[in-house]
This record gives sequence, C-alpha cells and structure tokens, in this order.
Amino acid sequence: MSFLETALPPARGKCPRIGRWTLLVVLRLLCSGYPETLADFQAQAPVIATRYQQLLDDGRKVRQAGDFAKAEHLFQLAADEARRVGNAGQQAGALLLVTGCQIRRFQYGAALNTAAAARELALRASDNTILGALATNVSNIYVQLGDTASAARVAGEAVEYLRRSPRRDYFIRSLINYGDIQFGLSHYTEGKNLLSQAIEVAKSNAAPQMEALASDHLGSSLTLHGALPEAQSALINAVNLYKAHQDNEGLAGSYEHLAELEWRKGGSSLRSALNYIDLAFASKSSIFKTALQYYPIHIRGQILLGLGEKDQALAEFRRAVDAADTWRQSALPGDTTNTQTVVQLESVYHDFAQLGAELSLERDDHALARESFEVLARNRAASLREQLARSFGDKLLNSPEYFGLLHDLETAQAAATLSQDPAQIDANRTKLT
Repeated sequence: MSFLETALPPARGKCPRIGRWTLLVVLRLLCSGYPETLADFQAQAPVIATRYQQLLDDGRKVRQAGDFAKAEHLFQLAADEARRVGNAGQQAGALLLVTGCQIRRFQYGAALNTAAAARELALRASDNTILGALATNVSNIYVQLGDTASAARVAGEAVEYLRRSPRRDYFIRSLINYGDIQFGLSHYTEGKNLLSQAIEVAKSNAAPQMEALASDHLGSSLTLHGALPEAQSALINAVNLYKAHQDNEGLAGSYEHLAELEWRKGGSSLRSALNYIDLAFASKSSIFKTALQYYPIHIRGQILLGLGEKDQALAEFRRAVDAADTWRQSALPGDTTNTQTVVQLESVYHDFAQLGAELSLERDDHALARESFEVLARNRAASLREQLARSFGDKLLNSPEYFGLLHDLETAQAAATLSQDPAQIDANRTKLT
C-alpha cells in the first residue's frame, strides 16, 4: 500500500523517541518551501503567474512571522489559483506548503489529507521534488505521533524520490531525516551510513551548512550509541562550519551535544562539558530556547554533580523537574509514552529524588526529604495518567469523536507552544486539562 492511500493517523505504538534536537530541527526545516523559482510559471500568462507567486510570497512572509494559520490560508489560495488554470505542478507545490503549516499547528490529520491530494497532483506532474518533500512531511508526522516504523518506511520513499530530484538540499535533508529515524530504531549501521552519505553529498555540492547539519546529527547519534571519538570528530566539524557561517541556531544544538559527549567521558572532561552547556544556554538560538528545556537542564545538573557541586546540581535537577512538569501539561499522549521519553523523564525525577534524599539525610532536612518523596510520587502519578490517556486514545481511534477531540487538543497545544504571553500560555494549558 502506498504511504498516502489512507489519511488516517497511525497507531501510537511504543517506538523509540527521536532525539529532542532532531525534532526541533525537523520543525525548522519542514520543507521550508517549494522551489523559489518555478519553471511552471513560463507556461502561464504573466498575470496568472504573478498572482500565484504573490500569494506564495505573502504566505512565506507571514509564516516567517509565526502566523501559520494565515500562511496556510494564503498557500491554499495559491493552490486554488493553480487549480483554476489547470496547473497540477503549481497546485501540488502550494499544497506542500499547506501541509507544512498544518504540521506546525499540530493538525496532523488535515496534513495527511492535504498531502494525499498533493501527491496525486505531483504524480500527474511527474515532480520528484514535491513527491519527496511530501513524503518527508508525512514521515515527520509519524515521528511526532510515535509511529517510528511507518516514519522509516515513508522516509525511505522520500530519499528515493529526492535522489532523482535536482534539489540537492532536499535530498540531503531526506537522508538526515531517514538516518535519524534509523538510529532511533537502533539500526546503527543503516543510520550511520545514511548520515555519512548526507555529509558527502553536502560536500560535493558545496553546501557547508547542510554539511554542518548532517555532521551534528551524526555526532549526536554516535554519542548516544557510545562511539565517542567518532562523535567528537563529527560535532567539532559541525561547530566549525556553523561558526564560519555565523549560524547561532545550529551552533547551540552542537554545543549541547558536545556537552553531553564530554559528560559521558567524565573525569577531566566535565569542565569542558560545563563550558559547552553554558555556551548553549547563552546562545541566541530561538530553537534552543523554545525546545524541551528539561533535557539540557538535567544534563547541566548531571555535569555539576560529577564535579562535586551538589547544591548547584540539586538546584538544576529541581529546575529540570519543574520544566518536565510544565511540558507534560501540554504534551500529546504519544509524546509522553514513547519508550526513550519515558526513560529520560524517569532519570529527571529520579536524579532529583536521589540527590535530595542523600542531602536530606546528611543535613537532617525533613522538608527536603518530603520534597524528594513528592517528586517521585508526582512522576508516578503523571506516568499513570499518561498511560491511561494513551489507552483511552487507542480505544477512541476508530470512534467518530476521535478526530474532533484530537483537533481540539492539537489546537490548544499549538497555541500553548507558539504563544509568548505567559497569561495566554496558562489559559491554553487549562484547555488541555
């Protein structure tokens, strides 16, 4: 069966969670645009081409400003214009941009429907670029829903389409996406080969920032699999390339990954680890600052504990617990029950409770002992709620109420994620409870 013959969301199985930074970069790169220069314009009257292009340009501007709903509307108008004049390629290109906006707004069901329609048009136009970009978007939907097996299957299709596309940047992104997913499935050799291929394609096409992105992903994945010397080489390469192009967004992620690598080495490397994580927090990266903060905060706490700074480590562990609590209030059920996420959350709560209990005994601090116990109880209660929510969601999957409920949840989560107003964030979180 073709990956878009059905527009229903996949089952939320217990699949390994793709790395935190990977998902944030995926959102950053989500098929950030159909090619800016459209050869199809030449086949249309100038006024038609001008209106279509103007709608795309306006959509990109408001998308850049973070208004994904308005951007989606403008891209849909562009698709309607292309349909009116019978240009399947232009229509598919505009719908590709629609899917990206829908994904950014967590409207996964709508995005799958749009992608299905766009795919039929792209097949008629024999456009491998759009077909590959659509497959990448669909793969990312599956990643975010926790169905990593389906994500891998569709990511493989994206690679094959884009291998035949002139857009080498899209091809490199598809290799990175597929490599990340293979690593997430513990397919070490396949993941390493795909990311190494992405680096080589970037080099051969003189695309240093794409090379940096692929090197960063390879280094992060190798770190998690314990191949530290190879990981360090890849991450240092990424840092050097990001610095050369003053890319603060990418640099922050590489600093975080180097911090984790140095922490895993331990001993005299811990000072270097602390320096790297502090550089990440001090960066101007908007992606890093809006990512799942509990993870880098927890890493910083572990580094400080390794350095013997127990009070500072406890403070960081407490911050990590608070950040995890906050994230869990607005996370989708599939996000919180993925295997690797569960392991990370357990570590966040356990490390605070363990260090808190140890210090409470040393200092006869009954308040700290109670807090440590309460943190463990809070995690267990949250885990139970999340498992029940997922079980309930599975039962609802085939019910007529499911999609309406999912849409309400995703809309509220998108508002909570994208809002910068603290009062509005609290109001949005209330909708999720």
